[in-house]
Amino acid sequence: MPGAVLADDIDTPAGHHAEDAVIHDAATEARLNNETRIRSARASQATAAAVGTDPGQVGSWGPVVDWPVVGIHVSLLPNGKVLAWDSVGDAATETFPVQDFTRATVYDPITGTQTPANVDTGFNIFCAGFAHLFDGALFIAGGNKNQQLQGIIQTHLFYPATNDWSLGPDMAAGRWYPSVTPLTNGEMLITEGGPDIPEVRKTDGTLRTLSTASLNLPLYPWLDVAPDGRVFYSGPDQTLRKLDPTGGGAWQTFGQRDSINRSYGSHAVFGVGKTLVAGGGASTNTAVVIDTNGATPQVSTTSPMAYGRRQFNLTLLADGSVLATGGNSTGASLIDMNGGVYNAERWDPETGQWTTLAAQSVTRQYHSTALLLPDGRVLSSGGGICGTCDQVGYLAKNAEIFTPPYLFKKDGSGQLAARPEIAGVPTAVSHGTSFQITTPNAASIQKVGMMRLGSQTHSVEMEQHYLPLSFTVDNGTLTATVPANMHTAVPGVYMLFIVDSAGVPSVATIPRKAPCFRRCKTRARVSMSQITGILCRFRYNCADSAERQFDATCENSRTISDSMYGLPPSSSSRLAPTFPMWGYVRHTICPA
Repeated sequence: MPGAVLADDIDTPAGHHAEDAVIHDAATEARLNNETRIRSARASQATAAAVGTDPGQVGSWGPVVDWPVVGIHVSLLPNGKVLAWDSVGDAATETFPVQDFTRATVYDPITGTQTPANVDTGFNIFCAGFAHLFDGALFIAGGNKNQQLQGIIQTHLFYPATNDWSLGPDMAAGRWYPSVTPLTNGEMLITEGGPDIPEVRKTDGTLRTLSTASLNLPLYPWLDVAPDGRVFYSGPDQTLRKLDPTGGGAWQTFGQRDSINRSYGSHAVFGVGKTLVAGGGASTNTAVVIDTNGATPQVSTTSPMAYGRRQFNLTLLADGSVLATGGNSTGASLIDMNGGVYNAERWDPETGQWTTLAAQSVTRQYHSTALLLPDGRVLSSGGGICGTCDQVGYLAKNAEIFTPPYLFKKDGSGQLAARPEIAGVPTAVSHGTSFQITTPNAASIQKVGMMRLGSQTHSVEMEQHYLPLSFTVDNGTLTATVPANMHTAVPGVYMLFIVDSAGVPSVATIPRKAPCFRRCKTRARVSMSQITGILCRFRYNCADSAERQFDATCENSRTISDSMYGLPPSSSSRLAPTFPMWGYVRHTICPA
């Protein structure tokens, strides 16, 4: 069986469509998954000798565990669990004339359990873009429409508290391989995936079009909010740009990042206005740092990785450093079973140097992901499901977890180090304010930082970024200060880490950057006597509150504080269904 074959032209939507139009029967899936593990194990053992065996120096990979889905799309949820999904299932593609669901699972990294969470809205969100709203719900744009792998116009919401899916507003055109970027004002920017005109999900749940910002960008563009509030484009192609998402939108073009089109490279926002870009293209090992704190982005070279990488992932670690995992070193477009990179590498922002770490057991290339967990470990999952993947026998329907060296003692014992503990922290913090962190280890703490929850697919991290916090120590308490500039960390859900003088991070707590909300879902009864004109009055109880009621139109029942769904629409001034009937209410409140 070959290690690599010529792939379709994946720089175009049509080429990607041809590659991704593969769904296996159960027997083929099991065979490919097993063959990939066997072939990877031999290669992994050969490369493991490149480093020592002390976990305190190189870290340690856990066992490979089979999964119910291929981890093509992964997102860390506010409850510390991981949502992962792939596509429609195991049968041959031609048996699915309608792509009407998506296989999804919620993985608990503490217990190792998987909870089915299939998308039940009638759509396949394979190859969508996604990121968290400021209340912790996940917003998903686009996906797969049909056997020709055209994009869909639908948007979705996933609610972590209940593992529920719901439909959002329809986009102006179908998107497949779009990016979703959270904005400072709570809006969500949607770019590319076919259409060149960006769209924005407003905080009221509706969409607006950036009609004056049409620009052809690569699929899954790399976009993050810069310190000036505009959205910075760092790749994968060479031209640096910024988008002003206000009004109809406006692009500003800067110079070239470098001479490399870093297709299927990766990027990570490791500090305020600081982005690391590495790998990609013909499996280059080069890396650059981009500083967007001034009027013009400044690019500087940093040390190269030990291995050239393409189809790999950069993941921010709990201490603000960056981990590189997976990829191939031969420039293969999608997958080379004989050219996989197994050793992880860690980049230190303070020195600009890479350190080669332990080798993982399974090659992670096209359609693989890597995600930081709240305990400071990294989940590496997925790989496969493409035409080239089948030809070379590549499928990784499994996952493994990396424990970085910062979690081990440095005495060569291989034992885990004692960790600093966070005993108390506010449930929400705001820009330009200070807050207290209670910890029995206050005197030894050297670093405090907040990390936005990660959402990753196709080597692209759509929202994770690290915000270092200044702090003081007084009488067993840390007082940390959040920068006043809201653009340094867009509102939403973050992990808070403290790191001690030995470089050991705590387990994260998850406060929120205000404004922040929590939701409860409950059934709401509507009776005939509660209807006046086209207004419906809903009475309901959340578990933590007294009875509430609100009025809303039955056709578009959104308010600032409450929303209802599940009731049939009304085309007249009154409802006609049988009474009493039940709908569902999501109640949104600010935390105390």
